[in-house]
Amino acid sequence: MKCENHSDRIAATSCQNCGTPLCDQCAVYMENGSVRCDSCSLLDTLKHQHQETQDKLLAKQEDRLRIAEKRKRQILIRKTVLYSFVLIAAFVSLRVFHQLNMPKNTEINLSDHNDAMLYTLDQAIYDFTQDNSGALPHRLTDLIGRYLPPGKVGRNTLAKFSYEKGTPPSYRIRLKRNIEDPMAGMIITDEGFEIE
Repeated sequence: MKCENHSDRIAATSCQNCGTPLCDQCAVYMENGSVRCDSCSLLDTLKHQHQETQDKLLAKQEDRLRIAEKRKRQILIRKTVLYSFVLIAAFVSLRVFHQLNMPKNTEINLSDHNDAMLYTLDQAIYDFTQDNSGALPHRLTDLIGRYLPPGKVGRNTLAKFSYEKGTPPSYRIRLKRNIEDPMAGMIITDEGFEIE
């Protein structure tokens, strides 16, 4: 078989892409060890360069996206810090304003506020269960002392409420019926409050 380009030479090999017979002088040996004719080697080189260009463009695009995401994160962090600072400043200002305008030595009498007492009892039961491996108190008076302040909450105050103990952690605290009290229909349970 004769070389495609030199009719006076015997082909030593052939192009592994198109099969063209080639002599040693016409054969182009690629980096990966394959043999190509001039046309196929040029085509392979152009394909390789095109792929490199595409890879570089893709890498640049990924870098741009990464930088844009980083900027978005930085902006979000800055906004979060700013909003947090504003909220903290507002909270501190309100707290200071409240303390400046609050009459001195004013204490809330829990026995006069049934709604506050319901929430106080709920918190006291929660604290009791935390200290007693999930066990509920047998009666509300068990809470006086450690969980309810004895000077502010006594048996008379607790007599206004009914307490039903279920399987731990189930319980219900209800203000005993009093038509004049708007809180009379409110029940506190282990899952939150309900309205009758």
